[in-house]
Amino acid sequence: MVNSLNPINQVPPEVLGVILSLVPSNLPRDYAGQKAPFYWPSTSIQSRQDIVRSTHVCHHWRKTLLATPMLWASISSGDYQSATMIPAFIERSRPAHLQLFVDTDDIGRTLQRVFDEQPSHIRELHLSSYNNMYLPVHSHYTLIETCRLPQLECLTLALKYGNPFSLPVCTRMLFNNELPRLRTLTLANLPWFPSNRFDHLTHLSIINDPGYKYLRWEIADLFSFLRPCHRLEEIVLSGFASKHRHELYWRPLKFRRLRRLAVGNMSAILLAWFITHILNPTGLTVRVFGMSCG
Repeated sequence: MVNSLNPINQVPPEVLGVILSLVPSNLPRDYAGQKAPFYWPSTSIQSRQDIVRSTHVCHHWRKTLLATPMLWASISSGDYQSATMIPAFIERSRPAHLQLFVDTDDIGRTLQRVFDEQPSHIRELHLSSYNNMYLPVHSHYTLIETCRLPQLECLTLALKYGNPFSLPVCTRMLFNNELPRLRTLTLANLPWFPSNRFDHLTHLSIINDPGYKYLRWEIADLFSFLRPCHRLEEIVLSGFASKHRHELYWRPLKFRRLRRLAVGNMSAILLAWFITHILNPTGLTVRVFGMSCG
């Protein structure tokens, strides 16, 4: 009775749910002692532990939290404190759209079931690997080729370390080429470009660690990948080694909707070549980073 008189418990349950959605803290981008791949600012890796603790405050809070699926929809295999509760989080998140951060080297049966049984609920998917993206059949490499994700809007594929003897040279078709809602794509240290045509893509980042030596593609492959993406609004290009050959007379890329271009961590010659081969629409903002002034 006394608890019900508390001002916070007199607001409607829907409002209390929105307030409690601000509780989860963001996991550090270098969680688990490893450098995390690039994520767009709108993407955050949140710990569910804070929500779990909130369910212990009182019966009213617990009832409200369990009845608010969106509070459980951000799930990370790197949140080791909550790893044993992932099945419960998935069940509580129904029917909300899921935001998954998955280390594919340890995907686990529970998360595999999400891809098998709830693919239409996945809105954000961030896959990272500490080994390579080319694993035997029945592993996650089959998943990224054949699984259908019709509601996916944001995708990250990040290779954090690589075995130069196991990296494929050929391109791959992602998710059976059925990504009709995909708007945001991040590729980090991938040795290949997807062969999909991303006609609706608006945000693209291609990030390579400066010391990563095993990329197999050339600038020609990059341009072939970029050319169909005519709706791009923001592009981030980083970490291209000087070994990437470029041609002076290639036809420039046209992105009429492009608003922001960030280029860096590459040689000054290659950077200047990139800027001159992307036609600048009116109002374009260009950011150059990771360059030595010496």
